[in-house]
Amino acid sequence: MTIVTAYAALGQDGLSHSLAETNTSAIFTSASLLKNIANILPQLPNVHNIIYVGNADDELLRAFTETGQPIKVIPYKDLIELGSSNLIDHTPPRPMDVACIMYTSGTTGPPKGVILSHQNIIASGNYPLLLIFLRSLTKGSSFRSE
Repeated sequence: MTIVTAYAALGQDGLSHSLAETNTSAIFTSASLLKNIANILPQLPNVHNIIYVGNADDELLRAFTETGQPIKVIPYKDLIELGSSNLIDHTPPRPMDVACIMYTSGTTGPPKGVILSHQNIIASGNYPLLLIFLRSLTKGSSFRSE
């Protein structure tokens, strides 16, 4: 599963662009942002599931069922219960599989997506460890990098 980050600060056009460009089928959001999703949903025919955290307004939740799209709007706690009762086998990703597409507001035009593989994320997390290791090699020796 690839995660796509799209921030409310992108505005409705930017949010719609990032979700449409990646053919997003599920959205994870906070209840406070559901109205933003409702406004752009007609532009997102591939979205079938919206998972939210927090307390959502009942009237807004009903509005999702009136869109004509086959869509499920699910509180996060219900999703956890659903997953607990429908376990599937773990399928680990390969290093080059796409882990995340991060959308940023560019200085011109629509938001741009930066694609990160699982290998990219692990490497960036290990970089501080590499620096600590390299520094430990140079302590007490005649070689010092300044």
